[in-house]
Amino acid sequence: MSSQISHGAVDEPVSQPDSHMEEGSAQNFNQLLDSDQVWRTPQPFSPRLPTPNNLQDGIYLSGGICPELRERLDELYFDCGCQLRLVQDITWRLYHFSVPDHWYKEGPNSFRRQGLRKNKFGPQTPRWRPNKILTAPEAYVRTQLVLAEKAVMTPILAHPIALLRYRKQEMILHHLDRYIYTIFDPESKNGKWTADLLGFTCTDPEKLGPNNLKDWQLWADQFYGASTLINAGHPEKASTTLDRCLSGMRDAGRFQDPSLLAKLWRVCLRTRVIDSHGQQFCALQRVLGTLEETFSLEPGVITPLSAVIRTLREVDSEDFKSTMRIGADMTIRTIASLMGDENAMVLHMWSHYFMNWDRQYLDQATFVLKFQHLWLRVHSLHDGSSEEGIAITYYYAYAAYYLGDVELLSEQMLRELFGLTTGFLRPRSEVERIEWRLPTLAFAFSARLVASIDRKKGRKDSSHSIMTYAIERLEAGDRECRTRAAMLGKIFARWLRGWGEKDEAGLMMDRVARLYDNLDGERREPSQDTP
Repeated sequence: MSSQISHGAVDEPVSQPDSHMEEGSAQNFNQLLDSDQVWRTPQPFSPRLPTPNNLQDGIYLSGGICPELRERLDELYFDCGCQLRLVQDITWRLYHFSVPDHWYKEGPNSFRRQGLRKNKFGPQTPRWRPNKILTAPEAYVRTQLVLAEKAVMTPILAHPIALLRYRKQEMILHHLDRYIYTIFDPESKNGKWTADLLGFTCTDPEKLGPNNLKDWQLWADQFYGASTLINAGHPEKASTTLDRCLSGMRDAGRFQDPSLLAKLWRVCLRTRVIDSHGQQFCALQRVLGTLEETFSLEPGVITPLSAVIRTLREVDSEDFKSTMRIGADMTIRTIASLMGDENAMVLHMWSHYFMNWDRQYLDQATFVLKFQHLWLRVHSLHDGSSEEGIAITYYYAYAAYYLGDVELLSEQMLRELFGLTTGFLRPRSEVERIEWRLPTLAFAFSARLVASIDRKKGRKDSSHSIMTYAIERLEAGDRECRTRAAMLGKIFARWLRGWGEKDEAGLMMDRVARLYDNLDGERREPSQDTP
């Protein structure tokens, strides 16, 4: 088994929620944290996991935690009503200190010394807790997937500790914790979600509407499409794509399924990239504003998820990416603690996380083994050419190519994925048009990478054939399909110039220009040819 990386803090098991406290709301928590002004500093963040050298001597006094931080922990636990496991999470992620389980159960700050009655917190601040916490199924591959403790916010702690700076992050972690534990609580009125091998499923059919759980994949992909249009010099068309995304998110957001958490952090990062091309888009604030409004039960009524989004809107831009990092890490670890990590959506969330942060802490061998086990289980239940079979093959191929560091495996998976999606998207009638969804994404992804592999290995004819076919199929699809066709066309034109085929490269760029001009026009008839 891979060993854990030491961070200079005592590793204590995370406790279960406080069974001796009443269930209540987070109203006092919100009021207390909203009253504090976020502290500003000109120092940029350098997100990384802590080492003993990062922990300053000033944080400890006589073998214990410094008074300022101890006072803040007491506020979180006693005044705000946070559960002990959440106090531990906040303390570790934001302040680099591991709070032992017994901290508030014995000693000078124990419940008895505080004058608290057993099984009662008191009338002033009720403590919310889930009715039932699920136990994750036993993993088939038991070695550690992540070779590190939880991601933390700051690299170095100065004295005095910047306690006011992280109030917004405290709120985000608090509301994330409450939302995830609620939706997976089978004894809660909102706990209608569980997990299967591929993702999350709703146990109450009445909670589902005409939009299925794949909508979040669709809208997240279109933010990438908007970024592609901006890079290609078409800001007006990018703005139209953003408008379509926001409209679609309003519909998908009404069901508040956990799938949105797989895309939320990545969408926020993508919209920041869009805003970096020009503040006229205001993409991030528009997205967060739409989500906050959508996730509220009704105007003015705050839910845990809408509170997460509202607080994200208030996070200082300097701190934003670091906040995304700890939010994504906490989201994945919390879901995995309830559902297990041998789930395609959880593993795919880890793929996106390690694409952005902390790749050095990924155990690649364990990652590939978990995907291989999951791939075999899904294929024992579903045909490989089905949408379910394509989904797990896509997740596996994505991880193997970008994170697995196993060239032979990734090439094999990519070629299999390209073959499966080519058959899945083959037109079955003269009037059928393909739409952008997960199999279409898998087709575009695998076509580009397989063609790139063949190009690098000197198989020009194969690379040429694959790119030509992929562009032809995608330009016969919907708006997002045609956006991706244009993106592939620009890549292909660059390859053609490298092969010395300048005339054909020019024709391809003319084709790309027509695609951009006709994004909202009539679609071409699909070809019946195969590569």
